[in-house]
Amino acid sequence: MIRDELPATTQSGIRRLRSPRTGGIAISMVAVVILGACGASKPKTVASGDIAATLGQRKRAEQFAVGFALETTNELAHAEGKLRRKNFDLVVLNSLRDAGAGFGHDTNKVTVLDAAGQIVNFELQSKAEVARGLVSLILARRPSSSPPL
Repeated sequence: MIRDELPATTQSGIRRLRSPRTGGIAISMVAVVILGACGASKPKTVASGDIAATLGQRKRAEQFAVGFALETTNELAHAEGKLRRKNFDLVVLNSLRDAGAGFGHDTNKVTVLDAAGQIVNFELQSKAEVARGLVSLILARRPSSSPPL
């Protein structure tokens, strides 16, 4: 059961997802978006386990996982590594090198990688437009076996 593999802080945040029938976590999502802790000087996964990797290992065929990567060197290679290690369907790469994008701005520019090696570039635009574009991309890419949202 995934519940036993998640740290206590995460468990408390998902208690409302517990299944009354089994007492376990009801992992019935069609898509899960994994966000990392920005600005962390040391990855929290060292002490608490890698939640994204655990969910990726348990992902069913009808589920779709999206992760985010903030990279400063070898950006595409590191993002692709994260995509594969954590079994994401898509990884959204943010770069600290793009002027006017990311932290401290109302705009962003991201690159989306998929497991088939395809790359989609979102040029500099408002963060709301990037979010809408990402949702559209997820809906277009999710497995046909997924139930309707």
